[in-house]
Amino acid sequence: MPLPNVESWELEKVIEYCSKYLELKNKEDFDRKLEAVADHIKNKDVEYVRELFEVENDFTEEEYEAAKAEAPWAHENLDKDWY
Repeated sequence: MPLPNVESWELEKVIEYCSKYLELKNKEDFDRKLEAVADHIKNKDVEYVRELFEVENDFTEEEYEAAKAEAPWAHENLDKDWY
């Protein structure tokens, strides 16, 4: 497609601008989606999150209890609406 009145450096600047705009837009979309996922799993039980993301529990019962003891706050005030 001929662009008779456009210098190559001008076209290069337009392409560079568009590229940066798309990168920013994609980052904003990614950040929004990431925030939505974080909001969805906030205050949810570990089992719910494992089910949601299809993550196998590879902790032994002892390891799980030790993790709960290390971070008891992570197991308090959980939403029970998914049961």
